[in-house]
Amino acid sequence: MPEPSSLEEILHQAEQFEKDYDWLGAAELYEKALGQVLENDIRKGEIHERSGYALYRAAFQAESSNDFRDRMRHAVEDYEEAREFYRKIGEPEKPARKLRCDAMIAQASYWLAPSQQEKKKLTGECWTYMKACLDAFEKASEGYEYGRTFNQLSTCVDLGFFFDWGFKVREEMIREALECGEKAIKLLFTAGDPVELARAYVKTANFLETFSYYFVGFDERDRHHQKAKDYVDKAIEASEEAAMIEVPTVLFGEGSGGYWGDGTDTAIRNFEKELEYGRKTRDKFIIGRALDLLTYQTMWQSMIHEDPDEVMKHRKRVLQYAQDAQRQYSLISFISPRGGGIWVEGPFCHYYISLWYVETNLSKRREFLEKALEAAPEELKRAESSGYPSSIYWAHEVYGMALTRLAIITTDPKEKQRLLEEALLHMTESNRMIRQADPLACWNLGLLIFQQAAAKSGLADLAKEDVTKKSMLQEAILDMKASLDLCVKEIPRYDKEGSGGAHGIIGAEQYYIGNSLNRLHRLSHDSKHLREATEAFDDAAESFQKLNLTSRMAECRWKSAQMHDALGEHLKAAERFDLASNSYRSSGEKIPQLKDFYQGYASYMQAWSEIEKACHHHERQEYGLAKEHFEKAADLHKSLKKWSYLAPNYSA
Repeated sequence: MPEPSSLEEILHQAEQFEKDYDWLGAAELYEKALGQVLENDIRKGEIHERSGYALYRAAFQAESSNDFRDRMRHAVEDYEEAREFYRKIGEPEKPARKLRCDAMIAQASYWLAPSQQEKKKLTGECWTYMKACLDAFEKASEGYEYGRTFNQLSTCVDLGFFFDWGFKVREEMIREALECGEKAIKLLFTAGDPVELARAYVKTANFLETFSYYFVGFDERDRHHQKAKDYVDKAIEASEEAAMIEVPTVLFGEGSGGYWGDGTDTAIRNFEKELEYGRKTRDKFIIGRALDLLTYQTMWQSMIHEDPDEVMKHRKRVLQYAQDAQRQYSLISFISPRGGGIWVEGPFCHYYISLWYVETNLSKRREFLEKALEAAPEELKRAESSGYPSSIYWAHEVYGMALTRLAIITTDPKEKQRLLEEALLHMTESNRMIRQADPLACWNLGLLIFQQAAAKSGLADLAKEDVTKKSMLQEAILDMKASLDLCVKEIPRYDKEGSGGAHGIIGAEQYYIGNSLNRLHRLSHDSKHLREATEAFDDAAESFQKLNLTSRMAECRWKSAQMHDALGEHLKAAERFDLASNSYRSSGEKIPQLKDFYQGYASYMQAWSEIEKACHHHERQEYGLAKEHFEKAADLHKSLKKWSYLAPNYSA
């Protein structure tokens, strides 16, 4: 490319460099342009601003922390030069540009701040200056500058939001940002710049999603969500590249699937596309957040798979995404505020818990939980130092989950009690925090209450007196039901998005409630608890059926059959055993490497169906029919290595 000589040529070439994401090259050209403008030329301030912004963006392309900080410091210096220029020439009728410099100085300084407390303070300063700046541009009827400034600065809202504990403060922040975004869209719509319009659409869509998830009731959420999705579609229509690059810079927290659902194929494809665009920009912040969101999305998607090898493959990919994201962040001194799923700043505790769910070998399960507990204290410490409420309460919850699950497989009563009591402390603290910061986040709160109830349920088993056991278990079951009610409220949203993983979580809760009710029956001898347990297992089977998780459906039908058997309802029990048999057979077809294992269980369930039918006829004194069914049960047992020793019982 020929060396530009005139000021206009230099500025034009710098703009071309920006479009190609050559921000350092653009900054060098702006430096050259400054040598060609007169001291009092208004363009001097504008060129200093452009140079500052180019250096700001170039900082995120740095390959080392030192280069990142050096470029960011130079960006601050350029904005300080621009601010001083605007102050000297005195533009009382045009204060917006000086305010924009103030805001950008605060935003750039955020990345240089040595502590999270200082970062929080600077996001607040940036937001204050940004609002004043936008008001000034609006009064001056400079619509394009309003929109461009909103796009440059509104990330401070997204970052500042996650620092604050106050529900009302955060609600007002997002509401105001949403209003600014709507104005930016209107003002940019006729400006003829599709890139800036696309950016404004996506940023405003993010505020709509955030507002709908954290601050409005269920009756209003669909409206906000649909509007956000429409904005993203319009952004992609205006400029797919600009829209896809922008999404990873604004989406965080719950609803990170936002526009395409949690764990859906569409979401995964889009975030992978965003990662490709992000790598084109070489921007560590964009790349890191795209990887961060893929961590979240892949974790969700892993829950819809039944094949343990496939689940394990997905969860290893989750950890890889998390570690890759953290590497990008470390170069720019950034800590992710996204708590749910796997937190990329502390992924190992939850990662090992997720492997515990898949593993069947008891010694390996214990090993995974011990690794989870080894990682938990340091990850909690890291979360507390981040200053993010969502990261802190999530770290407490995950710590408690690891303790509770280790208690399940611990045989020593004293150690079991210690683990459960410590788990309950973490869960209680997490509960307090989430109610303070995110009281309308029903899904998160519901899951947390369930984890608390699981710890209480475990402690009930350790009580010495049956009366105490019964009382404690009843309290735990009430909490579980309350948790389920909260989570179920979110199911219509997940269904609309196609996020099937939610049904897997609901099914697991229903299954756990069924087991707890069965335990309560053994203490109370009240048949109503058996009936409730049967309903819970049937509900769980229906939840798993929505994901076609046939092995989980089989487990639920098996449990339901056992409850009907205990109630003396033999034909209903036989029906459930038949359903369990069919589900196990389907599992064997779906997962070839486990075909023999599942076929064995399918035959065992079929044998039990015959036993229940035999019992039914025996009670009706139809002994010939009972004999036929017992003989069928005996024959089925003879074909089963694991249970063949029972065949003589049924023959007898």
